[in-house]
Amino acid sequence: MGRVVARRNALYEEWLDEVPPYADAMRCLERLPEGIRLAVATGSRRIEVERILRRLGWLRRFQALVAAEDYRHAKPAPDPFLAAARRMDVPPGSCLVVEDSPAGVAAARAGGMPVLAVDRGRVAGGLDQATWKMSSLDGLIVTSSGEVLVGDQQSAVSGQQSASDLPEAEHR
Repeated sequence: MGRVVARRNALYEEWLDEVPPYADAMRCLERLPEGIRLAVATGSRRIEVERILRRLGWLRRFQALVAAEDYRHAKPAPDPFLAAARRMDVPPGSCLVVEDSPAGVAAARAGGMPVLAVDRGRVAGGLDQATWKMSSLDGLIVTSSGEVLVGDQQSAVSGQQSASDLPEAEHR
């Protein structure tokens, strides 16, 4: 089993530099005001995530990185998101999780965190449990004070709400 995992990791690493980022995610990160703290909570290995973020020039933009080796139970357990909140010293309910998988949405909900699901058309269902659902991050607005506004006329949004009720909102 160990050789199979090692081979999978080696193949994945060979293609790592070829994987393009989601354009809407890049635009979202570019327009976030300075001072908005960010974390990554992922099921990928730290070496992989750091390599991707470094290649994109975003490694320094994230104050915390929680990778597969940093927690015991993977999504849909809340462990990755709770670990990120702890590292940022932020209450879970004050975080905003951005996810595109049903397991990630379930993990955020289990951790008591509001979650914005980005429906990229890859999964048949499971995103409906999110606090908000959009087809693109282009409709996500975060103000310099940390207020989160979800939706615009160009985005498919469920729950036309503002997340301004998040106390001292920190965003994932």
